[in-house]
Amino acid sequence: MGAGLLRNASTPQKLTRIDQSTLNTVLAAQADYIAKGRGMPADLSFHDLSGMDLCGRDLTSVNFIGANLTDATLNGTKLCGARLKGATLRLARLEAADLSNADLRGASLQGSVLTDARLRFADMREGIYYRFQENGEPVSQNSDVVPTEMIAATLCHADLSGAKISKGRAMQANLQDSVLHDTLLDGADLRGANFEGADLEGTDLAHADLTDVSLRGAVLRHTQLGGATLKNTDFAGCVIDNSQLEAGAGTKNLPIRSEKTLAELPALIARHEEWLKSNGALGHRLELSNLDLSGCHFEHVDLSGARLINCKLTAADFTGAKLRLVDFSLSNLERANLQKTDLRAAILKRVFCRNANLKNANFAQVGAQSSSDRNIAANLQYGRFQESDFSNCNLTGANMTRCNLTGTIFTGANLAGAQLLNAIACEDAYTQIEAAGGVVSEIRLAD
Repeated sequence: MGAGLLRNASTPQKLTRIDQSTLNTVLAAQADYIAKGRGMPADLSFHDLSGMDLCGRDLTSVNFIGANLTDATLNGTKLCGARLKGATLRLARLEAADLSNADLRGASLQGSVLTDARLRFADMREGIYYRFQENGEPVSQNSDVVPTEMIAATLCHADLSGAKISKGRAMQANLQDSVLHDTLLDGADLRGANFEGADLEGTDLAHADLTDVSLRGAVLRHTQLGGATLKNTDFAGCVIDNSQLEAGAGTKNLPIRSEKTLAELPALIARHEEWLKSNGALGHRLELSNLDLSGCHFEHVDLSGARLINCKLTAADFTGAKLRLVDFSLSNLERANLQKTDLRAAILKRVFCRNANLKNANFAQVGAQSSSDRNIAANLQYGRFQESDFSNCNLTGANMTRCNLTGTIFTGANLAGAQLLNAIACEDAYTQIEAAGGVVSEIRLAD
């Protein structure tokens, strides 16, 4: 017998409200099961737990089939392998909860908050959703088979790698900066969802509806998009295989390769330098946003104040260039050569900058113009700098919040005063950051 009231979960039971005293007994037995391996996981199937506080509990493998957890609080709760098939978790708070390998088939997570939650390998495919009358009686013995529902759910920074969400419904869901490696989202209804900054490498989005979806700054390498509905889909700053998409056909903001612009590039740079020397009286500021400039040469030129937003700059060479106050937001700088560049007060927010050479670059703050002004720091927030080389860089005061620094080299760098809140680093990078004066207590070690 389980650590609770044993129920036959093969057919819907009457939904029973559990009182706090009985729940405490069940939870005590569950804690004993976890600590000593004695008995079986708790059985709370077809119980009404709406509004209850289950924060921080270890509810591994608990049976919640058909349970009502509407508006329940489960922040930090361990639900690994929990059986939540057909459960109602609408408006539930599951921040930093661990639902790895949980069975959520047919469950409703509408409006729930799962920020920083782990749902690795969770099963969220179609399943029976149990419906009940106000008196707790089941609506029908033959309940409907429905997709798992995550409409308007918040899953920022959540990890859904390996999860099965085929045919799921996640309209208007917020998955900003979430990780979805090798996730199954084929046939899912994702209309209006926010995947800004998400890592969808290896994810299956075949036949998914991506109408009005934001994929700004997302990674879609090795992602399946065959048959997907692309209508007003925003791909600004999206890192995607060349063979996957072409501009148009329902897509927005894919960088375009313009032979005309490439031919005019030296003249455009000369006009920008004239603009700088004349303090804006002559020439024109360089505006190269939304362009494919991969492999282009910008060595030793002065591009200070230029806008290169959402550009593809893979393998571009900026050696020795002056890039002060340049806006590279959402640009792809993979394998770019940025050594010995002046990047003071530059904006590199949400750049994809893997395997880049940044040796001896200067990211130091720009001094205030008056006593009332603040120093202007380089902004590298949410940048992906895996395997890049920052050797001997001046990064004093740089904003590196939530940067991915896995495999990054910081030998001889200066990170005094740099903001590293929730940056991700492997152990080697962690050690180098500490030696460079960075505040390592703010950093999260990579899994």
